[in-house]
Order: sequence, then C-alpha cells, then structure tokens
Amino acid sequence: MSSCANRLERMNSNVLRMSQLFLRTLREDPADADVTSAKLMQRAGYIRKSAPGVWTWLPLGLKVLNK
Repeated sequence: MSSCANRLERMNSNVLRMSQLFLRTLREDPADADVTSAKLMQRAGYIRKSAPGVWTWLPLGLKVLNK
C-alpha cells in the first residue's frame, strides 16, 4: 500500500459517526426550555432537564465546561 492509502485508512478508522455516539440529540426545539441558549444546549446533548428549574450537565457538556 502507498503512504497516501495508509493515511486514508487511518483517518477512516478514527471517524466517529453520530449513530455511534452515546449522546441523544434532538431535531426540534424542546418545548420546556424558555431561553434560546438552553434550547440549543439541550438539542446538542450538553444538558438535560431533570426537574422543573433544574438542569443536569451531560458528559459532553461537562467536557466543554471544563475546557
């Protein structure tokens, strides 16, 4: 195999598809979120509403927050 083919094979093995992620993302805006930022973070899978007025950080959201 050529070096170009080796690089392409390594790149393809590192690709993570959305179907393989542990996160749940939403297509539509959640009805229970009032603020635009909360809607976007909930749709992206960063936060989840655990009780009225209480939001829980999900693993990806915590990673972003800590960085």
